Parts: sequence; C-alpha cells; structure tokens
Amino acid sequence: MKTNEIEPPWVWRPKFPPSDFFWRDAGDPWLNYVWRPYWHNLPDEEKEGYLHRWNVPDEWRFFSLDINEKWNEELAEIDRQFPSQEIETSSGLNKSRIYGILLSIAIVLIGLLAAYINIQ
Repeated sequence: MKTNEIEPPWVWRPKFPPSDFFWRDAGDPWLNYVWRPYWHNLPDEEKEGYLHRWNVPDEWRFFSLDINEKWNEELAEIDRQFPSQEIETSSGLNKSRIYGILLSIAIVLIGLLAAYINIQ
C-alpha cells in the first residue's frame, strides 16, 4: 500500500457488496466524492497494481462499473443503439428521475411492509 492511497470501498465498508443499497444511500457521498475521483485519476497502468495490493474481491471486479470497463463499453453501446429520448418537464423531472423516485418509494414501502409483517 502506498501512503497516499485511498482504501477501496471493499475495505472501507467490507460487509457491503457492490450491489448493496448502502452504496446508493449512506455510502454514496464517500463513493462519489472520495473514492471515484481517486480511482478515475489513477493512471491506467497503476490500476491493476492497486486492485492487487488491496485484494479486490471477484464480486467487486465483476460488478463495479468503475473497475469493470466491459460494463462501461456495453452501456455505451446500448446508449448508441437506443439514444436517450429524455424530455424534461417544466419542473425539471425527466423519465429517469421519475423512475428513480418511484423505485425509492417502492423500496420504502417494501421495508414498511416487511416491518409490519415482523410485528404481526
């Protein structure tokens, strides 16, 4: 480990896999404002060494959009094949934001339902 390295997310919060909701909620600021800028500014020739030094788990190597460049290539290809048809409303909402809001509401409702069932 180099002295100026930032520890990766699988070390910072080891009990949360890359698909865990934690990374879209509580871990999001750290991931977006600390680790991702560090990772994306790391020269490509140093990235594999970093992953090796920090013993990247397979699930992070495969599922992380930051680490797995194949995902980014496939997403870019999908974007080329199906160009965005986002239309912003006067309130600034677009289809992606609405879907995100609806997904958040659904997650909260599922959590409330699960808590209610456990109380019964």
